[in-house]
Amino acid sequence: MSALVEMCMERRPVKKPRACSHCHVRKVRCDAWQVGLPCTRCRRRQQDSTCVLVAAPSQSERTRSSQQILSQPAQADSDDCDSDLGLLQGALGEGAPPITLTPSHGPPQVQARTMQQIDQGNSDVTAVHLALNTPPSDVSVQEQDVQLRIAEEMCREDATVVSPNHSGNADECCEVIEYHEGITPATILGQAIGKRQPNRLTRVMLKRARTDRGPQMGDMQAASTNMDFLEQRGALDIPPRNICNQLLKIYFTCVYPYAPILDRAQFMEEYYAGRQSMFTMQSILANVAAHAPEELLQRIGFNDRETAQKTFYSRAILVYDLGGETGQLNRLQGSIMLSSLSFTYAMDKDYRYWFSNACRIATQLGLHRQYISQRVDPKSKRLFRRIWWALYNRDVLMAVLGLTNLTNFDERYCDTNQLTEDDWDDTKVPDRFALSLISKRFLQYFKTPGRVPSASEIQDLENDILGWKNKLDPGISLLSFQEWSVANVLVLVLLAISFRLEAVFYRTLRDIYRRNDDSASMQQVTQRQENAMFELSAIMQRASINDVIGLCPLSFMTCASSILAMRIEIALDPTTGPKKKTALTAQLFSELQYLREGCEYWGSITWTVRMFEAAMVKTGLSIDQQQPDGGMGAEGVSRGFQHAEGNQRPRDPTLLADTSNEDSLDDPDMFFRQVPDMDTMNNLAGVFPLADDYDWIESFLLAPS
Repeated sequence: MSALVEMCMERRPVKKPRACSHCHVRKVRCDAWQVGLPCTRCRRRQQDSTCVLVAAPSQSERTRSSQQILSQPAQADSDDCDSDLGLLQGALGEGAPPITLTPSHGPPQVQARTMQQIDQGNSDVTAVHLALNTPPSDVSVQEQDVQLRIAEEMCREDATVVSPNHSGNADECCEVIEYHEGITPATILGQAIGKRQPNRLTRVMLKRARTDRGPQMGDMQAASTNMDFLEQRGALDIPPRNICNQLLKIYFTCVYPYAPILDRAQFMEEYYAGRQSMFTMQSILANVAAHAPEELLQRIGFNDRETAQKTFYSRAILVYDLGGETGQLNRLQGSIMLSSLSFTYAMDKDYRYWFSNACRIATQLGLHRQYISQRVDPKSKRLFRRIWWALYNRDVLMAVLGLTNLTNFDERYCDTNQLTEDDWDDTKVPDRFALSLISKRFLQYFKTPGRVPSASEIQDLENDILGWKNKLDPGISLLSFQEWSVANVLVLVLLAISFRLEAVFYRTLRDIYRRNDDSASMQQVTQRQENAMFELSAIMQRASINDVIGLCPLSFMTCASSILAMRIEIALDPTTGPKKKTALTAQLFSELQYLREGCEYWGSITWTVRMFEAAMVKTGLSIDQQQPDGGMGAEGVSRGFQHAEGNQRPRDPTLLADTSNEDSLDDPDMFFRQVPDMDTMNNLAGVFPLADDYDWIESFLLAPS
């Protein structure tokens, strides 16, 4: 039997559409052919207006396709995804230009025969011919032809734009964009055949289902089973449109400014068309739940923020684990969002897992190299640079805060240009990205094993830390605002992180001077550390007075934890006099209250509050042995430790977020009776509030009870 006959037999007859566009994309059963439009699923998901049947190719299109096969006997079926043209055209709207696909060229073996027929002895002609006949990058290939396609892409002569496909993945296809840095057989072959430096950014459209869709996900039946399971577990459900609109507004107001990793216009276009990434959407909802009013969450069935966070978080992970998201960019964005959350100390896929996953995808895409700026469209270039610097900023911040032991990126191999105003559509470049570069130098100078910074390095770093605030726009200052709200709370967060870095910097210098017996220098940097702590405490007080703590990110509460720990450390210093110690005790009481306010939004901060209250009682720094505002007495501390060690009674699962701050004023033992289990922690910054090895904590833990 000839190859042409086999090809024609493999082409299935076009069936009458039996599924709407949404069910078709999600690979779930659709009852539109029974109940009409909209189908039951679209009515339940409030997608009535966009529920349309998948358009089947017309008779003329099928005739043209047959003629192309007859006129090109050696040409294989280019793509099983062609039947989705009608779906994509319908999603874009009636006024959109028609969508067409470039016909694919022959398979590799046919190209090789044609190449030999031209000139078997002329390698230059051979190289040019192969480059000119390289199939377009939007033509899908089988798994066994991936390496060949990569080599073909590398030797392509034209500078093809390789940008993520925002229109979504075609049916049964997966887009993989990869930057090839090393010397591999594919890069060597691409350079040898193309007779020039290879194109290192390639796109491959992989046919069939991905291999990471769980066990035995190679066939469509298994993939459909997974989607049905996700549907049953509610992982594909989002709140009603009116509620979702409000949650997205909160996200772009309270969360997005600190991680501008989305193309807002593109995301909202896909959202209104019902084509949004479910993994990205569930990750957004998990992040925004901490900032949403409880009344709004109650309207969608959640009693508190903690429950909402955990629900959306688990849905996002379920979609990811079962292969419900195949888009690289969506996986990257969702992983960055999930790296802000943690619900248990012993979780394997914790915030570090998701952040490392985001770093893996980002370097695979080549976001760390300036080279890709020449190979992507301007819109993707701006988005990629924002994502890269958001990742870099978080990488450094997590290391400075002590949340990770090592940074993921080595700047020696990263040359992406710094952000400019052109990388934003309507906002300025956040100054915290410049601050992250200074923080990275602090890690290099003081955290590199066996390295002692020189006097000139210390002086240069100090000048940069202090000079950074002087270089800020005059409008970004504490004196520029009389009131604080969601519109300007970013200024408080930015300055808080800056003063925390300044305080940690001087504290590190103090330890160096102490080891060198340089008492004069040690006294000088101690005073500078306390000045930075004073400014940081004033920022916390501003946030508390203006009731904007709930609008701040989790890193803001980490700053509050750090200043409280350093305050206790200074109070326990033998050189601290009685009068100063009394003043520090009053400051500790006020700053502990700021930390308690955060418990309303992040229940895991309860653990941090519990630790500080026990430490203050243990070291005699509490104003009274039993505080009327919720502090613990010695008896309460002892009873709490017995409860933790002996587990004499079951823990109350009630979250502290369900208890108002006023309730704590009447119950001195509340922090022991209503401590959540470890699996309720949702604040990675609150779980590990101490960025350094504070001396007092070791003596505190070893002291007799």
